[in-house]
Amino acid sequence: MSIDTPREAPTPVARLDMRPIDVEALLGLEFVAVANDLAPATLALGRMTGGTLVGFAHLDHGPERGVDVVQFGERRPRDVLTELLYDTGITHDTVTWTALGPREDDRMWARSMSEARLYILLRTPSDQGSDDEVLEAVVTSQVGPDRVMRYGDIELWVPPERIPPGMAPLGSANYSYPDDPPSTIFDAANWFMISQTAGLQVKMLLEEHQPPYAAWAYHDVLRYLQRAAAAAEEALKFIPPGADEVPVTACWTADGLDTYRRHADKLRRDNLERNAESCRVAAGEWRRTVGPIIQD
Repeated sequence: MSIDTPREAPTPVARLDMRPIDVEALLGLEFVAVANDLAPATLALGRMTGGTLVGFAHLDHGPERGVDVVQFGERRPRDVLTELLYDTGITHDTVTWTALGPREDDRMWARSMSEARLYILLRTPSDQGSDDEVLEAVVTSQVGPDRVMRYGDIELWVPPERIPPGMAPLGSANYSYPDDPPSTIFDAANWFMISQTAGLQVKMLLEEHQPPYAAWAYHDVLRYLQRAAAAAEEALKFIPPGADEVPVTACWTADGLDTYRRHADKLRRDNLERNAESCRVAAGEWRRTVGPIIQD
C-alpha cells in the first residue's frame, strides 16, 4: 500500500520498546519517511490477520526510544494491541504504554465484592499471611454509591450490589450474576487458569488427607471445587453468542495471552461448560457424602 494513500486519521494504540530496524526484520515491513509537524518521522504499514490496518511510527528525534503503534479504524485499542501481539509473537514485555479507548475508565472495576476479594488474594504473595489475614487488612471506603477496596498498591472499585429479581446475594461460590458482563480485571484465560489451579488444589488436598476429614480440609475442598466451577463459568462469558471458543481479544493480559497461545484448544465452549458442570456436581456430592462425617 502506498504511504500517501488517503485514509482516516490514525488512532494511537501503544508504544513498543523496539527499534524500527527490529520491526522491519520481524514483520517484513519497510519504514519510509512521512510528513510530520513535530520532527522527521518514518512509518511502516501492515495489515493484521483480521484485516485491521496498523502503522508503526517512529519520530527520529523523539524524546523516548521506541515505535508507536497506530490503527486506522474504530476499534478498541486494547483489542488491536492484543491481536497484534498474538499475530506477531511480540510479548507484553515490549509494551511501554497503552492507550485507553473512548469512554474507557482507567480505574479497575470489580463487578462484586467476591470478585474483588479474589483479585486481591491472587495478587498477594503467600508470605503476607493467610487469606483471612489479608482480607482483614483490606481498607474499604465509600465514595458516593461505590466502594473502594485498597490493599498495598491494589485499588479496586466496586459498584453498588445489584441483585436480579429472584436471586440471592452473591457468596464466595460466584463472582457475578448470570446477566452481568464479563470481568474487566481478569481476562478469559485468567479465569481458565484460576479454574485449573483450583482443580489441582482439590487433587492435592485429597491426596494428602484421608477420611474422616478435618473441618478445615472439608471446607477447603468445597471452596476450591466451587471456585473451579465459577471461574470456568466466568471464562464462558467472553465467548460471543453463536461462537464456539474464546476470541484472542478476550485474553489481553500478559499471562492470559501466553495461556491462549498454549491452550487455545481448551478455551472452547464445550470444554469450559464440561469443566464447570463437573465441578458443580462434585461440590454437591462432596457436601452430601462428606459433610456429615467431618471432624470438628
